[in-house]
Amino acid sequence: DADVLVHVVDATGRSDQDGNVLLAQPLQETDGEVEMVTKASSPSEDAQWIREELHRWIYGNVKAKWPSVVRQLKSRCAAEQKPSTATRLWQLFSGYQAPRSCIELAALRSELDLHDA
Repeated sequence: DADVLVHVVDATGRSDQDGNVLLAQPLQETDGEVEMVTKASSPSEDAQWIREELHRWIYGNVKAKWPSVVRQLKSRCAAEQKPSTATRLWQLFSGYQAPRSCIELAALRSELDLHDA
């Protein structure tokens, strides 16, 4: 397991999405002047893509594990050993190094009552 993800973003905006350095190419010549253009990626677009990709990855993992979470909660409920919903959610996200306070804040913001669930 990795505890860190490193993604290098070219803040100069002089590379494409694959990290290849781009050289300006002449676009067109008008009145003796040449306009230069590059097809570089934007650092802010790169950062936004990373954020969205991480969200999709975590969502996909949670969605895949959710049936087992529900099964465990139901089976433990029948056995009178039901863990709290907050505890089970924290266990689900602990692999992402998410502290319990983060899970509780997310539940609060989404108006999910972890104590009644």
